Amino acid sequence: MNAPKSQTQLHLEVRPLPEPEATIWRILTREAWGRENAIRMPELASWVGISTRAVQSAIEYLILEHSKKIGSSCGKNPGYYVITDQNDLDETFNNLVRRGVANFARAYALKKSHQVKEALGQVSALVE
Repeated sequence: MNAPKSQTQLHLEVRPLPEPEATIWRILTREAWGRENAIRMPELASWVGISTRAVQSAIEYLILEHSKKIGSSCGKNPGYYVITDQNDLDETFNNLVRRGVANFARAYALKKSHQVKEALGQVSALVE
């Protein structure tokens, strides 16, 4: 007896990319293989005709929703690129972790300073 098709066939859902994500992915796969070919965000935004913030959102969407292997680099040759090897992946991972830790530290400092100001305001109210 044959098993039902649903049990014997692997179901792969391939969702088409919306715009501007499809255009960004096409540009990266044609022009930006590996870190050495990274494309700067303003240049990518100009090519696609969107803001740099929209590029950031599109890159995030491509990575989180479509599992695209897109790296980002700062410093020498900054920009976005298609991850091609373990070094690209490690560098992108380390950059993201560093940025995440720095953002967390900044958020914590802001919260802490806000709490100090709030406490000072309460003390001032008691003294008056």
